[in-house]
Amino acid sequence: DYLYFTSDSTFKWTTSLKLGRDSAQAYYRNVEGISFKDGILSFVAKRQKLIFHLDLANETYEVESTNRGRLPGGGTFGAGPDQLVQNGDYLYFTEDGGGNPGVYVTDGTSYFTLFEARATQYRGDETTGL
Repeated sequence: DYLYFTSDSTFKWTTSLKLGRDSAQAYYRNVEGISFKDGILSFVAKRQKLIFHLDLANETYEVESTNRGRLPGGGTFGAGPDQLVQNGDYLYFTEDGGGNPGVYVTDGTSYFTLFEARATQYRGDETTGL
């Protein structure tokens, strides 16, 4: 089956490849990074700089932007999010292809830098293997 967003906050699964592709094009291009915990499936849409959280039981979703710029406590997140790992109340994710590749974390409210490469030789690199 294919993921199809039906409104601003609901989704369903469809057997229609066309509906699935149209939904992907409209909402979540360049999907990478996927994590599942407690009935919530999370994934990133790199091009739009978004993280989607799908509640599989209720077929609803929430979306948040990772286009944060300068983060509290230091660090900068400006490129596309990549891999995801949920651990307890925290969601860890990487930055793909930005000026400061690294690992970042959110508790659903605030974003923080765990670590990032700031030297110019790392521009355009990506962090892998969460």
